[in-house]
Amino acid sequence: MNKRIRLFEEIITAVLLLVTLFPLVHYGELAGIPVPRHFFHGKIDAWGDRTVFLYLALIAAALYGLLFFVQKHPRLINLPRQAGEDNPALATAIGRAIKMWGIAVFAWLSLSLYLMAVGKLAQ
Repeated sequence: MNKRIRLFEEIITAVLLLVTLFPLVHYGELAGIPVPRHFFHGKIDAWGDRTVFLYLALIAAALYGLLFFVQKHPRLINLPRQAGEDNPALATAIGRAIKMWGIAVFAWLSLSLYLMAVGKLAQ
């Protein structure tokens, strides 16, 4: 793999994981503060406590591990024939892209919920 691509991937992964873990760093500040837990038609319809961030971090870590495995072993997933067999670099790139987007979604969700909980983002 190209060293620049690998470095870029590692930097992006580190940033996204830090954003996902940001609420856990501020976990003590969230004691007694309600955290949005569920949305329906864009409105909050269920509140939880700060453990919501623990669940998000655990799910994000499990997803990252699964997608890291998929990126390293692309032949184990159902990819188009030409991506999986004829072009292993393309299959690895697809796995990398899925991993980055998956972690980006969890990073956005975690940061958004934190900002809503502390009142810095409109609900």
